[in-house]
Amino acid sequence: IYFDPKNKEKKFEIIAKNVSGKNIYIQAAYLNGILLKEPFLHYQDIISGGTLLFEMGVNTCIFKC
Repeated sequence: IYFDPKNKEKKFEIIAKNVSGKNIYIQAAYLNGILLKEPFLHYQDIISGGTLLFEMGVNTCIFKC
């Protein structure tokens, strides 16, 4: 997601690692390489740009494992 069409460096990217037909559940989430301990993001985190990485798997476990 680019927030400023003139600035392609400032973007918010969402990546789902290991996603497949079986791996449909989020196992862990990282914002700019830091493990998220709560299941939410702040508005400022998104508009500041960066990367949200989801590690996907077969278990329904997230934030409680």
